[in-house]
Amino acid sequence: MDFIDGDEPELEKCASEVGRLVGRFHQLMEDYPSELVYRDKEFFIGRYIESLRKKKYPRIKEYEELGERLWDKVKNLPQGNCHGDLHRGNLLQNADGKTMWKRSEA
Repeated sequence: MDFIDGDEPELEKCASEVGRLVGRFHQLMEDYPSELVYRDKEFFIGRYIESLRKKKYPRIKEYEELGERLWDKVKNLPQGNCHGDLHRGNLLQNADGKTMWKRSEA
């Protein structure tokens, strides 16, 4: 791995470049040889509700109802791949103005 000097990009100035990167990500994932991870209602809503329960949140019933309504709206939408952590801190803009994904140091 090489060091690339750069900064977090200003998204207002490079939105189309970030869009191109996301599009490229989706193109690459079309040929992904393994099965993608499926995330269900428990992952997106249940874990959050459970953390509210542990904290003894007083309005838990309202959030359970909201979670049900939200899940009813999205449960039948087409599924595909998702970066899962797309934010400016995971992008790098080099001195030439090129925007790219940061590579994990792990």
